[in-house]
Amino acid sequence: MLLLETHMHNCEVSPCAKAKALEIPSVYKEAGFDALAVTNHFSAYAFSLIEGNTSLEKVKNFLRLSELLVDEAKKQGLRAFLCMEVTLSRYQWQDYLVFGDIIQGIIDNPDLYMFTQEHLFELAIKYGWAVFQAHPFRTGCSLGIPKYMHGIEVYNGIHNSKAVFDRSVNFATKNNLKMSAGSDFHALGDEATAGIYIPEDIDNEQSLGQFLINSQPELYTFNKY
Repeated sequence: MLLLETHMHNCEVSPCAKAKALEIPSVYKEAGFDALAVTNHFSAYAFSLIEGNTSLEKVKNFLRLSELLVDEAKKQGLRAFLCMEVTLSRYQWQDYLVFGDIIQGIIDNPDLYMFTQEHLFELAIKYGWAVFQAHPFRTGCSLGIPKYMHGIEVYNGIHNSKAVFDRSVNFATKNNLKMSAGSDFHALGDEATAGIYIPEDIDNEQSLGQFLINSQPELYTFNKY
């Protein structure tokens, strides 16, 4: 099995991040991780800061800057998957980790962050994406509708507590949702606090998305619960 980071950002794309793409893979290798899912912010705020005169130009720059981390991770012998964290603007702080081959889907839908949760899920079905709500019980966040997601992030390395973890697991179990865990990496020092184990034959975004849609991965939480 491979240990995968499911939730991370590099500062070239995500305005809240502080670590550069070239700095990140080595600290994950040292921590014993095998793979990274790069989930930069696909949001109205992030796109207001990304260069580009049109939404499509901004999408292309989002992909290019996210691929800085993907490519560097692969150079250092890690598996790396280009994914995203979508913030749906019409709701009170709802973030969704999207795993799968995102490229064509966001080129076709460059204003995806303006969509409803139902519409996002329809695209997920069309493009084979797995959709997990990130840190759903974080203060200020609102819960999405369970039938329009595949799972939730029950453990978040930055925003978590035993009470939140238990509440998240209960919500996932009650609603027959898959569970994930991630570090929510933004800066050096945040790394390698959580992840999931995936089979060794997962070597591209499509297979990662299908695995997360159909299987409950074993969670990794460093020295927690």
